[in-house]
Amino acid sequence: MKKSPLSKSSGFTIIEVLVSAVVFMIGFSILVTLLNTTLNKFSIQELEQASCIGEDFMNHTIVMKDTINLDTIINRSGIKFKVTKQIQIDNDLARISIHVFRETSGELVIDLYNEFIASDKPTRDDAD
Repeated sequence: MKKSPLSKSSGFTIIEVLVSAVVFMIGFSILVTLLNTTLNKFSIQELEQASCIGEDFMNHTIVMKDTINLDTIINRSGIKFKVTKQIQIDNDLARISIHVFRETSGELVIDLYNEFIASDKPTRDDAD
């Protein structure tokens, strides 16, 4: 009795194909998890650097009573940020808005707001 031509064909069985697909999917999911972890760490580092830059600008503005608007680019730890400082003065009260953006994409990373008395007149607290 002759064997059918289908039984002599070489190839993979359906079980072998399914096992290899499962192994591939497990490896791919591990790779994606590692990439996401790496990308999240970079985002946290970027947020920390942007916060430090914004706080530095805010503290300098308040301590020096600096009322000049500013747009500048800062490079910190290899990351470039665009910093904008906007001051609005109503009577003697200065309102500060500091915005820190990613320089490459222009996305906003952090906003900081504060107020201080812009005049050099002594206040009630200074007189006591």
